[in-house]
Amino acid sequence: MPKLTLIKKFVSANAIGNLGNYLVIKSLDGLTVFSATDLLPIVKSPDLDYVNRLIPSPDKRSLLAFSTLFSDSVYLYAVPSLKRNLVFQYKGKGILLLKDACFSPDSTKLYLLADEVVAGKAESILIRKNLKTAVEEIFFENSGLRFNGLKFIVELSTLALFGPNGEISFFQGGSLVHQSRIENYHKAFFIEQGHLILTDTKLGFNLISHNGKIIQRCDFLIPVPLKPLNSQAREFDYKETYADIEVSNKRNLILYLTVIKPENKFRIYVFSSLDFSLLKKMSFNEVVYGIDYQDPYLFVRTDKGTFVFLFKDKENLKATSHKDH
Repeated sequence: MPKLTLIKKFVSANAIGNLGNYLVIKSLDGLTVFSATDLLPIVKSPDLDYVNRLIPSPDKRSLLAFSTLFSDSVYLYAVPSLKRNLVFQYKGKGILLLKDACFSPDSTKLYLLADEVVAGKAESILIRKNLKTAVEEIFFENSGLRFNGLKFIVELSTLALFGPNGEISFFQGGSLVHQSRIENYHKAFFIEQGHLILTDTKLGFNLISHNGKIIQRCDFLIPVPLKPLNSQAREFDYKETYADIEVSNKRNLILYLTVIKPENKFRIYVFSSLDFSLLKKMSFNEVVYGIDYQDPYLFVRTDKGTFVFLFKDKENLKATSHKDH
């Protein structure tokens, strides 16, 4: 596998976006563009809007500053100038709660998933904005549908919408064309040219077909039970369990974060998605909140800051188990 090297720690980063030649950091005092070459700051914008995600466009020219608190207005930032452009303004009669967003592969369209709350009733809507013509389209109004997230599946030329009860719906040509129903999961990824779905489990991950059939269970953690907190507890928890997962189709990697109780320590297991062999294991003493893979970077968010790891293709390493920082 490619070498994984720690190159930087950002102490106060709330979100990071990889835009090729630049890394954009959202911290408490605004947005800052860093050169990806030397990781020195280039441009800073004192934008204090609450932002918890930065979503880069595939062409690496702009990013969406994603806020779940201030959803009425959606902005794109040009990079590296950080010039702000309003791309969506909610004009409805209710409250808009932005839930997720993504770009089309050619960066010409922006998809926004939100819950529209009118008279206390929430329903999901999908907004498609053509960034070239400024044409807006809204789907699923008054449909009663609910979704939690979305992802554009490049290999299938399809937008996938993730429901609250394990549903994965496929959106093409302005309508839903197929729906899969699978076991509950936190995250789902499309591998094998989009033909298989990979989802997390408490002790590993599953491979699932589009019709919802489990093809292979890949539980690799040993189910060591913890004692229940009280005598009336109905089930045992396990000592080491799932905390987060990311997948790289480009590098054929699965990155699986676990939490170890009661010590509250964390590990990242790196597997090949070709044969599911273990390639690497990393241990953390920090409290890890989550991981985010944006090729060629792995961002690890902790209570001590965000660690930036870089995948380098120069060396082939054997499976290891050690601390990288």
